[in-house]
Amino acid sequence: AEILKANNLQRGRTCVVELGANIGTQSVYLLKTGLFDRLLAVEAHPDNHLLLQRNLIQNGFADRATAVHVAVAPENGSLELFTTEANQGGHSAAFKPKGASSILVPAHTITSIIESAGFAVQDIGFFWIDLEGMEFEIVRAITETIGTDVPILLEFSPRFYGPEKTATFAAFLTDHFQYFVKVPFEGAKSK
Repeated sequence: AEILKANNLQRGRTCVVELGANIGTQSVYLLKTGLFDRLLAVEAHPDNHLLLQRNLIQNGFADRATAVHVAVAPENGSLELFTTEANQGGHSAAFKPKGASSILVPAHTITSIIESAGFAVQDIGFFWIDLEGMEFEIVRAITETIGTDVPILLEFSPRFYGPEKTATFAAFLTDHFQYFVKVPFEGAKSK
């Protein structure tokens, strides 16, 4: 929040979109910062989505937040979501954890999710993305359909991508975005 505020990166846009909202821990934080009037929280896993809705209601944000049960994907349809009981935040459409099962979930493009939820693209001031291995595809879709002037925070784990795709993603980010801020993650391993 401090980086957005200090650098006026929102440019007066007061909507935030969280992709991979899980149970809403970051959603609540994003609204509590006071930087955003509205939040669109997107979560594919049905159990997590129910907890997300409850969390937003219990924290008094029902009137400012829209929680959508859908996976964000490069095209509309459905996709297989790999799930694991061991990590309720580790469900992924791109990576199958050891011992995971799967469920079929609805999937929509970023623009169709935004529009069907009643948000205007020009009001979005920030994207928070944690999609367990789908970040590259979705960041690419955002740049192609919305542009590159909306700040994006993304959780990026090279273990999902491998060295070659990690390098390709890094090159894509360098080619399409001007500023980068590395936010350290305690416990993360770096090479």
